Amino acid sequence: MASILTALAKRAPRFRHLQADILARREFETRSREEIRAFQLERFNGLWIFALKTVPYYRRLARELDLPERFASLDEMTGRVPILEKESVQADTRLFLSEKPEPGFWRLTGGSTGLPLRCYWGYRAHRESLRDRYAVLDSWGLDIWEKSAFFGVRRQDIDRTWKSRGRRLRRFFKDRLRNRIRMNVSRVDDDLLRRYGERLRRAKVKFLYAYPTVAYLMAEAFAGRPPIETLKLVVAFAEPLLDAHRKTIETAFGAPVASDYSTIETGFIAGEHGDRRMRIAERGVILETAPAADGQNEIILTNLRNPSFPLIRYRIRDALASPPETGPAGCAVIEAVEGRANDVLRTRSGKIIHPHVIIVVVKENPFVKLFQAVQEDLDAVTIFIQSDLEEGDEKVKALARRLKTALGGELDVRIKPVRRIEATAAGKRRLVISRIPPGSAVR
Repeated sequence: MASILTALAKRAPRFRHLQADILARREFETRSREEIRAFQLERFNGLWIFALKTVPYYRRLARELDLPERFASLDEMTGRVPILEKESVQADTRLFLSEKPEPGFWRLTGGSTGLPLRCYWGYRAHRESLRDRYAVLDSWGLDIWEKSAFFGVRRQDIDRTWKSRGRRLRRFFKDRLRNRIRMNVSRVDDDLLRRYGERLRRAKVKFLYAYPTVAYLMAEAFAGRPPIETLKLVVAFAEPLLDAHRKTIETAFGAPVASDYSTIETGFIAGEHGDRRMRIAERGVILETAPAADGQNEIILTNLRNPSFPLIRYRIRDALASPPETGPAGCAVIEAVEGRANDVLRTRSGKIIHPHVIIVVVKENPFVKLFQAVQEDLDAVTIFIQSDLEEGDEKVKALARRLKTALGGELDVRIKPVRRIEATAAGKRRLVISRIPPGSAVR
């Protein structure tokens, strides 16, 4: 039945020209740097003209700064258009929504910096972002229709409302069409991770998407067992991939690990290709870097794909150790993205709880501006929230109860309102800080 559904999905209009689009991205990689920059400039000017006509924020910005209708070069654009801060978008997202948006949908960021944000995606723009990712899989010799698996945490895995059940049902059918299995990693232990590994083996999975922390924990639990013979690639997303984690994962699974750098607001940004080089998807984004006080290079992004919700020179709050590397031809290459990692929580019974469990619950409470969870022992976690409310407020107590349920009831949750949560040197806020040694849980 699954193969029949997949065959039908391949004939759908959105997939009809998929292979041609992947080949076009291969051809783009052969262009000279001058040709790539000219392509980006032309595409940016098209986006900019549309933004001036239909997006309130940019219409006002151009009037206040006397910005031109077209830019002669990308250097002129970066020299005259100011950097866009996340707080400006959060203050009023309607100012960034086109008055003539394409059909699409709203998404809420995961709040990995403690600041969730609503953004709008046109369907066509979203498909383009996905195809940039599919081109990376193609560089590894993988077809998107091959058996795959996804390890993740989603709001509908935690909230048990009727609305979330509807989302889970739609997701189930979508996964069947895409020949994909999905495993919830909101709360895991070694036994569950080993069972997940055996499920990957039985399903003959070819590639796996996973948080690096989860893939690493699974690799440790899976150590000593035979590798999964069918597995050709592990794609690590949403968090930095540490070298030590990469080696452990590759040894345990017998398959290479590739980094995927994407955000909810700007879509796919860069991916590690089959030659182990992490290339920027420069057909769809312009990536700049700005020197930071700590010596790192802040990432500034322009999403060229999504005119319905243009984010131009947007400070994404991630950083690189060094600026992108360019050669005479092909897309620019970056090293690992820094500043995105979070710790995991641990319970006395040996459960490992991913930080996204806390994120999906906290981000829906508008009275929380920022938050940070700190675990000092195996029985409790303290969650500091930047808020005007007091610790005894009913909203704060209700949030504590919801979090305790979401965390499986094994941890006491204390919420402590504070006036300010400090950022790290890289400009990020570590959302979960665990001071529990990895081997201290009682088995």
